Amino acid sequence: MRTSSAAIVGLVLSATVLSGFSISPSTTLTTTRTVTGRVMDGGNMTGLPSVDVVAFGHQIGAQTKSTGEFRLDNVPEGAARIALRHPCYFNVQVTIPTTGDIDMEIGLPFDRASLQRAGCGGLGARKR
Repeated sequence: MRTSSAAIVGLVLSATVLSGFSISPSTTLTTTRTVTGRVMDGGNMTGLPSVDVVAFGHQIGAQTKSTGEFRLDNVPEGAARIALRHPCYFNVQVTIPTTGDIDMEIGLPFDRASLQRAGCGGLGARKR
């Protein structure tokens, strides 16, 4: 069996590069994912701007755009819930799959009691 000198050089280079690299048993690799979606008014299904969307138990959050769309990057595998908050709507927690990227649509129920709060009785919120 013949071995080319290029293959031997490649093995030596690989061994040299790897010899300076070690992984300790305490090193953990965290897999992350992306959670995207759209938050809508639960009554008329229009996009809701300015909703705070947070990966529950993590300091990863975003606010919805004018269309209600949001994107959370680097959400750890295992994160099981997101929290949604808006002053004119009920706060909601949504259970999400613990692995893989997620795309969802969520309807928030309007909080009629919020009509008494500043900013919720006029523009940006609906009255019924």
